[in-house]
Amino acid sequence: MQEACAEVLAGMIEHFRRSEGVKPVCLAGGLFQNALLVSFLEKNFDQVFVPPTPANAGTALGAALLAWYGLTQSQRGDSFFDVFCGPRFTNQQIKEVLDNCKARYSLQNTQDRQLDITVRLLGAGKIVGWFQNGCEFGPRALGARSVLASPWAPYVKENLNDFIKHREWFRPFAIAVPEEDSSQYFEASAACRFMNSVATTRPEMKCLPESFLLPQNRVRLHVVAQARNRLLWQLLRRFGEHAPAPMLLNTSFNLAGEPLVVTPRDALRSYSCSGLDALVIGNFVLCKSSLTTATRDVPVSESMSIGV
Repeated sequence: MQEACAEVLAGMIEHFRRSEGVKPVCLAGGLFQNALLVSFLEKNFDQVFVPPTPANAGTALGAALLAWYGLTQSQRGDSFFDVFCGPRFTNQQIKEVLDNCKARYSLQNTQDRQLDITVRLLGAGKIVGWFQNGCEFGPRALGARSVLASPWAPYVKENLNDFIKHREWFRPFAIAVPEEDSSQYFEASAACRFMNSVATTRPEMKCLPESFLLPQNRVRLHVVAQARNRLLWQLLRRFGEHAPAPMLLNTSFNLAGEPLVVTPRDALRSYSCSGLDALVIGNFVLCKSSLTTATRDVPVSESMSIGV
C-alpha cells in the first residue's frame, strides 16, 4: 500500500506540475505526515516543501494566511514560523503545581546545572520527560514536550515501547541531532527539521545501534537548529561530549492513546503513571529514585551540585 500510494501521488504531482507549469511542490494534508512517503517524493521532485504541521491544524493556518493576504493585499515574504507557539509556563507556575501535588523535586537554579543533571541522567541510561518553553503546534514532539533517552542505553527501545508508549516493538523512534552535526552522520532534507521526512545514515558513520534504523539504513531524524530550540540544541551538544555522538532518542511526551502533554499537571500525571525515570520541567527535576543514586556512575562537572 505504501508503494502504491507513492506511485499514484508521484503521477498526480507530475501531472499538475506540467499542466500548471510550476516546479515547486507544497504537500499539505494528513497523508503527508507519512515521512516515508515524503522521502520518496523528495527523491523524485527537486523542490518539495512540507509545512511543519501538514494535517488539518496546519491547513487551517494556511487558510487563515490565504484569507489575510487576500483581504489586506499585503506583500508575501519569507517568514519564520515558530512551531513552539503553544502555552508556556513560568517556573513559579510549575512550582505551584508541583507543590499542590506534593511532588518531591530539586531546583536547578541555573541553566548550566539543569543541563548537567539532565546529561547525567541520560548518561546513566534513564528515560527523561522533557517539558520546556512553549508547546509545539502540531502532532510532532520537537523538543518542548518530549521524552528523551540515550540510543546507547541498554534495553532502551524495549523500555520505551513496553513501559511508556505501550505499542508494538517495530514502531520507530526519532533521533534528534544538532543541525551543525547532521551532515556528518546523515543525508537529510530540510523536512527533517520538523520530522516530516526520513534521512539516510552515511556508510562511514555507523554509530547508531541497528535497532533504530529502518530498512536501507534510513532513520527518522529530527534536525535541531539552535535558532529554533536553543535549549535542546545545547543539551544535544553537551550530551555528545560524553557519548559516541550528539544524538538522543526523541519521542512524544504522552501516555498511550492520549495527546501530547501541554500543562505542568499533564506532565506530572504522565510521569507518575508511566515508566519514565525522571522529569525535567522548567528548572525543576523529579526522579523516581534519588538523584545521587540515579547518576552515581556518571562523571559530574565541578560547577554542578545536586539539590535535595
